[in-house]
Amino acid sequence: MAIATAAAMAQTAVWQLPPTDYTALQPYAAGLYTATVGTHKGIVRADGTTLVPIVYDDIAPYHDGKALLTTRQGANNAVGGYLSADGRYVAFSTTFYTIPGIDFYSCGMLPATDAQGRKGYLDERGAPVLGFDGSFTQVTPFSEGYAAVFHGQGDNKKYALIDRHGNRAMFRLGLGEVYSGTNVCGGKAIIWDTNGKFYAYDTSTGRCTPTTKPHDTSLDYLFCFAGISHRTRDIPYTHPTPPQPDGAQPVLGANGLYGYAATDGHMVLPPQFAAATPFAGGIAAVSLGGRCGLLRWMPAATAFAATPDRREYSYEAGESVTCRLGIAMPEPLAGQGVQLTATDATTGQDIAGQFDGATYAITLQPQTPAKDITLTATTQGLTLWQGQVHLAFHRINVVLQVSIAIARNIANKAGQVPVTVTIANSGTDDGTTQVHITGSSTLIEKHETVTVPAGGSVQLQTAFAVRSDVSGQYVNVTTSRGASASRKGLNFESYY
Repeated sequence: MAIATAAAMAQTAVWQLPPTDYTALQPYAAGLYTATVGTHKGIVRADGTTLVPIVYDDIAPYHDGKALLTTRQGANNAVGGYLSADGRYVAFSTTFYTIPGIDFYSCGMLPATDAQGRKGYLDERGAPVLGFDGSFTQVTPFSEGYAAVFHGQGDNKKYALIDRHGNRAMFRLGLGEVYSGTNVCGGKAIIWDTNGKFYAYDTSTGRCTPTTKPHDTSLDYLFCFAGISHRTRDIPYTHPTPPQPDGAQPVLGANGLYGYAATDGHMVLPPQFAAATPFAGGIAAVSLGGRCGLLRWMPAATAFAATPDRREYSYEAGESVTCRLGIAMPEPLAGQGVQLTATDATTGQDIAGQFDGATYAITLQPQTPAKDITLTATTQGLTLWQGQVHLAFHRINVVLQVSIAIARNIANKAGQVPVTVTIANSGTDDGTTQVHITGSSTLIEKHETVTVPAGGSVQLQTAFAVRSDVSGQYVNVTTSRGASASRKGLNFESYY
């Protein structure tokens, strides 16, 4: 029997989330998975429940601990909310649009536009708190609690530095008017006046101190001079840390599909998945039949095994044999609706059987001395296990002959004519058969079940009851194995 039953194989997996209409499932972060349906994305938890509805076109990386969730609306990206780094989903009740290049939270504030294109800022609830009244013609990300904003266009463009409440910084220069400026870096914003003089505005004291023009006046992603901040235009997004594999690994099978092998190398789930991720935190994402689901790893004390109830099944020509296989399975699968099927390991033909949860019974008409059966255990479309059972058969060789001996035709003092029936077996196996001795009305009938040893014989005794002379008597002997004999036309005389 080619089924391993070692304790190392006492592991299995079941559906945590049965296959759904998801077209893709990929690890996102510990306990979270990106779910895709068509072009839309969302987030599901490791328990299979939905955290972020699958309605978004993009899930951005994190900045300020928030990953924006957006949908494309023409040339604009509508922000529907965000996923926080600690796994909270915050949905916005009003539609706003991100601003290219500054589409991220900083200091808990998000630059955005409304449906009319007016610029402003959203707080961490997605509520508008600054702007959106047409007063801002340009906005920048918040930096150290401040943001550089502009009013007007062209020569009328005016720079201002505001805090999270919309309060404007008051610059006291005593010379030219403030012409423009940057955002805050290291507690200071760099501004310059209409005379081309540069000043450092200290947000803690409110004072402006003359300073020199930086050699590098390129702006970083927070609208500060890169030569001062030593930052670039590249936004330092952070990506979620995917869960680390800690269990069974996908293994590509000969059929081009993936199965799972445990850390010791043995196969836990047969190859059946078009795509599969390693188990992490006891969960893996797989694609089965064009649909995606989550598997849960299940250590167990027992493994799958199948044990025939006999080492060898005896049968006679033309007879069927019922083979009962004791089935052991990992105990966590109890109540999981496990189904068992059997096929001929050589031809692949299905073999009908019945499974009651502990025993699998199949009825065969043996044609050969042995047959290998492939057993497959499934639940909800998931193939849990496949193994082979070797069945051995022995064709019983029993050849019976029946003879009838009547020693005399005159009854004895008891008024009987004895009859001896001999059942001989010239076969190589013992044979059990039912024997029926019947005949005319004077015959004492006899019905017995006897076992005839190989190469031996068994005798049965009966008699005709003869009280007066009779003629035309007869005796018939039949067996359940088809052997028979008869004597007819018998004439008997009574003892007197």
